[in-house]
This record gives sequence, structure tokens and C-alpha cells, in this order.
Amino acid sequence: MKKVFLLLCAVVFTTLVMSFTISKGRQYGGSASVSVDVYASIYTSEGVKKGDKTDSFNLESNVRCSYSEASDAKQALKDDLERQKSNRMKSGDISEFSSSIYYDIDSCDN
Repeated sequence: MKKVFLLLCAVVFTTLVMSFTISKGRQYGGSASVSVDVYASIYTSEGVKKGDKTDSFNLESNVRCSYSEASDAKQALKDDLERQKSNRMKSGDISEFSSSIYYDIDSCDN
């Protein structure tokens, strides 16, 4: 009887430890890239219009596997690309993504 009780306790303990480890679930991260075109601004009485293309460049972003949802990792990548685009702009220029953002989202087991 004592051995059965000890065996049962060991099984319960192992189950608890394993369920805690598994409950952490998957984490997501990855990378993204996009092309950006820059245009001169033309000021008119109707507002600002896009002028001639003055520059183009590529942006890349990476995030670690620290997001519980793939959509959160994707949003973090997009936000970082937008931030990088803003930081590279000169005052008065107009910029836009000239291609779709390419996402490569990975899942990581923790």
C-alpha cells in the first residue's frame, strides 16, 4: 500500500511539473522586409502633392520570439518598419512602401 501511494504521488508530481512546462506554449517572432520610395513634396493651393521620386531604399526588421500570438509579432514588425521609415525621412518629403511587406513569422517552443 505504501509503495502504491508513493508511486501515485510521483505520478501526480510529474504531471504537475510537465503541465506547468507545457502551459508556457508557443512564442512567436521573426523578420520582415519592405521597399520604400521617397518623393519630393509639391505644395499647391489644394495641398501637398507627390512630386518626382528622389530616393528608394529597403528596410528590414527582426523581433525575438517573445510574442504569444503571431499577429502580435507581425504588428511589432510593421511598427518597427514604420518607425525606421520615419527616421530616414527628410523634412518635407513624402514616403510610401512601394511593395508589400514580406513577413517571415517563426514559432518557438519555450
